[in-house]
Amino acid sequence: MSQHQTPKIRILSTSTINAVPLTESIHRINLTPWDLELLFLEYSQKGLLFRKPNPQQEATILSKTNATSLIHHLKASLERTLHFFSPLLGRLATTKSDDGSTTCFIIDCDNINEKGALFIHATALDTNLSVADILDSSTYVPEIVPSFFPLKGTRNRDGVSQPLLRFK
Repeated sequence: MSQHQTPKIRILSTSTINAVPLTESIHRINLTPWDLELLFLEYSQKGLLFRKPNPQQEATILSKTNATSLIHHLKASLERTLHFFSPLLGRLATTKSDDGSTTCFIIDCDNINEKGALFIHATALDTNLSVADILDSSTYVPEIVPSFFPLKGTRNRDGVSQPLLRFK
């Protein structure tokens, strides 16, 4: 694939992933002064890139997990994992002290199952693009890579109205 092509992705669906409810839930997490310094920075985004399993591997995965599709399996796995990291399903919030003189930033974990993490199912429009094209790019970052990350340009403080965690 040429460096000058502009590969694009198409979003197939978006959904909210919730965790299995905890019996003992954390209601809020107070942010530290160190955390507050990060509010004005862009989200730190990390990515893991996996090859799609071949049809035989996919059939094995689906038969062992009772999933109806690979995407369904990914969502179910994420839901089980987030059970242990439920604060990631919360939202950034502010609270005022009783006398109104101080504003504190917290992660609001109440009703996390009404909030959740964003899951985006997307596909590359270039049908010739492969994982190898991306991984073998030792001298440049392919133009499609930034489109893998849904929080480009989003600041941490935007977690007040948007999910703290997103998957694409």
